[in-house]
Amino acid sequence: MLARQTDRKLVPFWNKKRKRLLFYTCMMALPVTQVLIFYFGVNLNSLLLAFQKYDVNTGTMQFAFLENFKRVFTGDNGNATSEILYGIRNSLLAYFIGLAASLGLGVPFANAIYKRVPGSGLFKVILYLPQVLSLVVMSIIYMNFTEEAVPQLLNDLFHIKIASGPLSARQPSAIFAGIMFFNVFMGFGTNMLMYTGAMSSVSPSTKEAAKVDGANAWQEFIHVTVPSVWPTMCTLITVGIAGIFVNQLNLFTFYNTGATVQVSSLGYYIYKATYRANQAANPNLQFPYLSAFGIIMTLFAAPLTLGMRKLLEKVGPRPE
Repeated sequence: MLARQTDRKLVPFWNKKRKRLLFYTCMMALPVTQVLIFYFGVNLNSLLLAFQKYDVNTGTMQFAFLENFKRVFTGDNGNATSEILYGIRNSLLAYFIGLAASLGLGVPFANAIYKRVPGSGLFKVILYLPQVLSLVVMSIIYMNFTEEAVPQLLNDLFHIKIASGPLSARQPSAIFAGIMFFNVFMGFGTNMLMYTGAMSSVSPSTKEAAKVDGANAWQEFIHVTVPSVWPTMCTLITVGIAGIFVNQLNLFTFYNTGATVQVSSLGYYIYKATYRANQAANPNLQFPYLSAFGIIMTLFAAPLTLGMRKLLEKVGPRPE
C-alpha cells in the first residue's frame, strides 16, 4: 500500500521534470544548431579548404597540402605581395594611433566627464553621437564635410584653395590621415563609455581616503583612477591586437573595393579579396588561398593576444 502511494507521488514529479527538460531542449536547440553550423561548421570547412585546390579540368577539389600557404608568403603576383606589406604596415600604424588616442585622450576625457567638469554634457553628446547613428550615415556626413565643407571654409575664411579633401586626395598619406581621423572619432565614444563605467565602480571611500592623505586631483587620477580602470584598459589593448589582423579601417565603406594599395590594411585586403572571389565566375579558385591566409593570421593573432593579456596582468598597476 505504501509503495503504491510513493509511486503516485513520483509520477507527477517525473512528468514535471520531463516537461522542463523538453522546454529547455526546445529553447536551446536553435542557438546550439546555429553555433554548430555557423561557427564550428564554417571554421572546420575553412580549415579543410586551406589544404585543397580546385582542379579546373575535373571541376573538383583536390588535396594540395601546403600549396595555399606557400602562395600566401610568395604572393599570387607582385601586386598582391605589395598590398599585404602595405596592409601590415598600415594595420600596425592604425593600432598604435588608436591606442595612443584611447589611452592618452580617452582616459583623461572620461575622467573629466566622470568628474562632471563644465561642458562635460556637451562632450557626451559629441562623443556618443557616432555610436547612435549608423556607420553609413556617419561616413556620408564625414565625406561631405571633408570633401566639400572644409575646402569651401578654407577658401572663404583664409583664401586657401585646395583641389579636394583628404579622402579624395592624390597623396596616400593624406587619405590615410583622413581615414584614421574618422576611425579614431568613431571608436572614441565606445572607449569613453567603458572608461566612465569602470570609474563609476570605484569606491567613494577610496577617493575619500586619498583626499585625507593629501592627494591632489592629479595624484588621485594616477594612484586611484588609473589602477581602477586598468582591467578595462587591458581589455581594449588586447582586443585591439586581435583587430590588427581583421580591421578594414572602414575603407570598404568609403571606397568599396577601389581603395589605393598604399592605404590598404590586412582586414581590407582579405575583405576585398573575398568580395571579388564571390563576384568571380568560379569562386573556388580563390577560396582555398583565402582560407590559408585566414589561418595564418589566426596563428599570428592568437599567441600575440594571449601573450599581451598575460603581460598586462603582470605589469599593471594596483590600487594603492
